Amino acid sequence: MLRRRAAAALGELLFYVAAQPSAPGAPASGTGASGWRAPDAAVAALAVVLLRADGDEVVQHYAAKTVENIATQRPATALHWFF
Repeated sequence: MLRRRAAAALGELLFYVAAQPSAPGAPASGTGASGWRAPDAAVAALAVVLLRADGDEVVQHYAAKTVENIATQRPATALHWFF
């Protein structure tokens, strides 16, 4: 249960960071005008959850939805973080 809640919270945090408006002329690197930045370890943890074959399906679903939400709302950020 704790892992599910942690995955949901991480997903919300990453989406919030990705959704911050970019500064004018700034590269689409996931850093918003306020200087928010997603730690590489958080993005890596999300990838690990998605790649585990024996993981909790609900946690994997939360991770997949996080990637989907970021990719649909901020495609440039998603390309930088996930690809």
